[in-house]
Amino acid sequence: MLEIFTASLIAALILLAIGLTLLKQQYQKKQQLKHECLKHLLRLKKLMEYFQFHRGLSARYLNGKTEVAHELKEKQRLIAQVLPSLALLARHSQLSAHWQSLLDHWQRLFANNLLLSPEDNLEQHNRLINTLLYLIEDVTELGYWSSRDHHKGINSIVAILHTTEWIGQARALGSGMLAANRHCDNDQSQMNLIQTKLELCLQQHSSNKDSLNKLFQLNEIISQTFLQSSTNSESRNKKAISSSEYFAIASDAIESYLIEFDTIMGRLRQPN
Repeated sequence: MLEIFTASLIAALILLAIGLTLLKQQYQKKQQLKHECLKHLLRLKKLMEYFQFHRGLSARYLNGKTEVAHELKEKQRLIAQVLPSLALLARHSQLSAHWQSLLDHWQRLFANNLLLSPEDNLEQHNRLINTLLYLIEDVTELGYWSSRDHHKGINSIVAILHTTEWIGQARALGSGMLAANRHCDNDQSQMNLIQTKLELCLQQHSSNKDSLNKLFQLNEIISQTFLQSSTNSESRNKKAISSSEYFAIASDAIESYLIEFDTIMGRLRQPN
């Protein structure tokens, strides 16, 4: 009887050891996949930053500021460096569709970028970055994230990047308007929509007070520069801002949110 009990106990311990080993392997595999996803997210964030900058520079170039041509080529070079590092996304069934759509769209836009009208160019960049945001959301919805990862802010990074995108649209549209010295009704209508989105972003919680302050400053400049009545030309002249100054202020606001993104990514890289 004792021998049977001992044999059963040994067998149970062996099964338990095998089970624990399998669980450890599964955990390690999940952690490995999670860290690969974190690397992808950092690269996708960098790609989004380059796309947004490329959009703003293209808007300025097409509206007469051709001196930004060198910066535009540099951003294209950086984009070309990042894209190959993301090629593994094509192997994942949940990511491949948006990844391929992103590649196809960028190749078409790159080939025709400065041949498009300013309006079409802006729209094509907006659609490109929207696809990139979908891809980033796809990565955050994969099953590799723990409840602790959600507590650390994996869900927040999408909201942060959406905020940077509305700022980026304001940067591209506004710097183009200033470069062309144009304030047509259609542009003002688009800027009004963008400002509405930015005001919603201001109402959302942010752990970075600096980012909120810079967004508030940009929002005030948008109101004063693009959305107030043009009947008082003297008042408008007092509030004049150059295309390059406006571009720099909007870029600074974007950068502050990207710092917040990096802070969250730092927490996510820490062991659970």
